[in-house]
Amino acid sequence: ADGTVFSVSAPAVVEVLGREASRENVIMNGSYHLLGLHAGRPAYRKADSSGHAIRYWQSEDRWLIDFAGIRDQDVCNAYAEAQGCRENPGDVSIVWHVWESCHSRHLTDTSVRCLSAPHWVRVSGREACRENAAVNGDYELVAVVEGKAAYRKRDTSHVIRYWKAEDRWIIDLESGF
Repeated sequence: ADGTVFSVSAPAVVEVLGREASRENVIMNGSYHLLGLHAGRPAYRKADSSGHAIRYWQSEDRWLIDFAGIRDQDVCNAYAEAQGCRENPGDVSIVWHVWESCHSRHLTDTSVRCLSAPHWVRVSGREACRENAAVNGDYELVAVVEGKAAYRKRDTSHVIRYWKAEDRWIIDLESGF
């Protein structure tokens, strides 16, 4: 047996979203791709060339978002408690604490979410001459609504979202979120 070989069951991509554009550390938002293992858990690197990473910090049992990448330090831009049972950071229920320089500490930001969901969803097949043909198009992941991924069609108010009252997904061309 080779002790250096491991397998991992984790999403290939996790999405971080929700940090408001006007707030410090907004650049944490984005897609993070599975890089391998770090401290025995999945490690992710941001899809852009920034080197930002999501990694596990075992001594505190936390997921860390670190703009300096994968390293063995407890310094980070944001963290979430793993609570001993979260095997990867792509859990929409995790609460993130983001560094705020003006307070010299991490503060809870309930808008920030990390989840495993497609970044884009394409709807196609509705004939152009039919009612509601506007449902066709590309929808981008922009929020979490009712604990589920929510998507918006660029330059419109058209959304795909979960409707908890009816326990179903809907394409809403009028009401938005």
